[in-house]
Amino acid sequence: MPSAPRSLHAARFFASGLDLDLVRALFERLARTSLGARAVRELAPRTDDDARAALRRTAELVALAAAGDAPAFGGVTDLRPIHAALLEFHRPLDRDELAALSMFLSAARRLCAWFGERATAAPECAKQSVGFPELARLRRELESAVDERGELVDTASPRLAKLRREVRELDDHFPELVA
Repeated sequence: MPSAPRSLHAARFFASGLDLDLVRALFERLARTSLGARAVRELAPRTDDDARAALRRTAELVALAAAGDAPAFGGVTDLRPIHAALLEFHRPLDRDELAALSMFLSAARRLCAWFGERATAAPECAKQSVGFPELARLRRELESAVDERGELVDTASPRLAKLRREVRELDDHFPELVA
């Protein structure tokens, strides 16, 4: 019977020799985004090729950061909890969820462009944005209907604009109506 590849033996050794949960917990505290924290929680031993590719991406980012050119991760958030809640409760997104989605879409666009502009200096990182779904239409529609706080704007629909105008008129005339 053929023996397991050397990399599989190494993965088993390191997984059993380390308290992987403790290592994950230590690194999770260093994550800069909720998405990064989830990636650390889901971290598992990699194949040799996958580990080498991850190390190349890390080296590229470290070199860029050392040169004062680090990506801005503002708006990067883990959308899985929002998606899970939508599936479980069958409800529309609330204000905070809309704001998180809007910020994520803007961050995704910004980071894909950032990595694309640095394809020469960081080719392994740039490859990560290749094939990323085109979300421009969704982002434009969301930005035209929701403000930065996640509130629907009056122009989101003609009916909403009419209803909000009627509410303002009632608010203005309320003292007269109860007097």
